[in-house]
This record gives sequence, C-alpha cells and structure tokens, in this order.
Amino acid sequence: MTLRGRIFGALATAALVGGLGTGAPALAADPPQAPGGESCLRGRDLMTADEREAHRAKVAAATPEEQAKLRAANHAELERRAAAKKLPLCGKGPAGPGGPPAAP
Repeated sequence: MTLRGRIFGALATAALVGGLGTGAPALAADPPQAPGGESCLRGRDLMTADEREAHRAKVAAATPEEQAKLRAANHAELERRAAAKKLPLCGKGPAGPGGPPAAP
C-alpha cells in the first residue's frame, strides 16, 4: 500500500472512530429532544441529500431578502413533513446560514 493510501485509511478510521478531535462523537447516540423531553425531528432529517444540496445552492445564489423567503418556505414544507410523522421539528423557525437552530 502506498503512503497516500495509508494516510487516507488512517484519516478515514479516525473520522469514524473519534470524530477527528472535534470533541463530538462521530455518530449521534441519542435522537434530538424537544423542550418537553419528547422526540423531535431536525429539518435536515426530513430532506434527501439532493434536496439539501439544491436548497443550499438556491440560498447561496439569492439576495438576503430572497434567502429569508427561501428558508421560510423550506421550513413550512419541513413542518408539514414533520406533522405527517406526528413529531415536532426541533427549535422554532428556520435557522440562518451555519447557525444553530432557533431557540425554543
């Protein structure tokens, strides 16, 4: 095996096992909780990878005003999907770019 292959393998293993020193586990052990302690759904868990990427691309290409409208429309759709599963979305309102979910 080449040095490059060994380095890649070591990095992949570290990412899976330890989260590359981020302080967070590589895989989430507990589902998110709503304020009352009941289970809730994160919006991203209700979207496919293709939907998330398409939404990110639209938001990135939009003006700040358009971004707010896109996020609000996306949040409304995700609320509809969560309601169909009979679980609330975590947080309130759409999160901004790279920001945490809105506080409950």
